Amino acid sequence: MKATKRRLPGQSLEEEIAKRRYDMLSDILLPITLMFAVTSMEWYRWFLNTPPSPRLLTVLFVILCIWGFFRIRKARLQVERLKLGRDGEREVADELDALKTVGCSVFHDLQGKDWNIDHLVIGPTGVFSIETKTRSKLVGANEKIHYDGVRLLKGKVDASEVLIQAKAQANEISELFGTYSEVRAPIQPVVLFPGWFVDARTEAQGEVWVLNPKAFSKWVQGKKRILSEQDCKTLTQVIDVHTRRVE
Repeated sequence: MKATKRRLPGQSLEEEIAKRRYDMLSDILLPITLMFAVTSMEWYRWFLNTPPSPRLLTVLFVILCIWGFFRIRKARLQVERLKLGRDGEREVADELDALKTVGCSVFHDLQGKDWNIDHLVIGPTGVFSIETKTRSKLVGANEKIHYDGVRLLKGKVDASEVLIQAKAQANEISELFGTYSEVRAPIQPVVLFPGWFVDARTEAQGEVWVLNPKAFSKWVQGKKRILSEQDCKTLTQVIDVHTRRVE
């Protein structure tokens, strides 16, 4: 049997970062370089007192440089956001991988036809579909994540749309298990905010868990066992087979 090659945490974001960097070179730097070469040639002909004038090309070159500057600036900001997300997923992965010592299987960066799940944990206390949200904080601001079981606030900004995303991802895993396994395990959607204090009391947790990664690890280990060792093995095999199929 072909060995399963599990994806690394943040692998999708790493691939997107590489793509953005390639786009910067191919879509921006290449035309600027070509324009520079043409402009230099025209100036050379001008110094030799030949008829062609470099003025128009110089104007076009300056315009292209200005355009390229703003394109590169935008691309750099996009790359920085992607790197922030990638680093957050890796931080969460380090915390989740420690759960392997208590009988959990941990997957990262699961791919589907039109979905992506940052992490999946399968263990004796359940199955957890995890969305990682890494957000920067304002310098000097004491910002927190507030969650009352229905509405989620990042500081003063409503970020409740991530709850819908987390539930949709859990449904994808549920359908996958339902198609390829007879084990019926509820899928718990989870949103983790690395580096943030999450103000959400246990009794306020709604359909979606919203936690700090360290708090999540404690919650998982503190829950009642609902899956047998064989159930965990079966569900893990389903994900392994799905990973091979996607590749």
